Amino acid sequence: MTLQEHSETGMEFYQYCQQEFDAELSKFKTKLGKKKSALTYHSKYITVDEFFEDREKYKVEIINSIQLNKFKFDPLTPIFLPKDKDSYRMVCVPSVKDRLIQNLFMSYLKEVHSNQYKRFATNDFSLKGNGGVKSAHDKLINLRKNYRYALKTDISSFFDELNRQTILHLFKTKIAIPNFDNFFKEMINADPSYKFLQATSEDQFKKFSEILKVKRGKGIRQGMPIASLLASFYLQDFEAILAKAKINYIRYADDLVVFANKREEIKNYFDLIRAELLKIQLHIPDIGVGKSKIYTQS
Repeated sequence: MTLQEHSETGMEFYQYCQQEFDAELSKFKTKLGKKKSALTYHSKYITVDEFFEDREKYKVEIINSIQLNKFKFDPLTPIFLPKDKDSYRMVCVPSVKDRLIQNLFMSYLKEVHSNQYKRFATNDFSLKGNGGVKSAHDKLINLRKNYRYALKTDISSFFDELNRQTILHLFKTKIAIPNFDNFFKEMINADPSYKFLQATSEDQFKKFSEILKVKRGKGIRQGMPIASLLASFYLQDFEAILAKAKINYIRYADDLVVFANKREEIKNYFDLIRAELLKIQLHIPDIGVGKSKIYTQS
């Protein structure tokens, strides 16, 4: 079925899963490669290879649970990546089942609810299909040729500060898929479990536990396939304001670069961006602090 035919049918998610499950699973397995397909992030969860072997059984179970509105997401496995000697960045990995379903859900939105999807999913170069780092860099080079000033900044603790209730409200009002709120709520409320903590010492276990304690219950967990899409979803009204103000900018996840020909103009843009982000409980550093800097064309 073509993208246009998907959109015209208005098919439900479970129907889309029935049709695309095998293809999405094969694509997922191929992208991971042989080595990663045989690995699991925690002993309580199966590998992609094991899931693939029993795919028909899982397919029936998953699709039935979605159709009956009883699908449950598993706890995430927290992985702690060293940032420096005493701090870590937490990335959370969903189970194979949940990674597959999130990928299917993103494809479903893109194909079946394409008009709504296009409204929020085209501005972030980090999103799949938007060109990635190279396209962002190419656009940056071209815009720098045409503007004297560039403001570079980043949204502080971006994914951790995304408000789950706001995301749910936006989903209900802007996507409005019938009988889908519980599934979506379960997905965005996914959190890591303390029982999945993996540490090499008691001291490290305490550090990891503290990180979990602070982060659980709020924000969107990085490591979920859908994290970047939810972030763009969250920023859609903010980006509509930038578009209305005719501000030329580039966004890659939480990094923003804004362009102008006058220093006063770029400062005004900064004030507007900061004020609008505050309305959705997000922040950027003052100019000259952290990553917030103004660059002049050389």
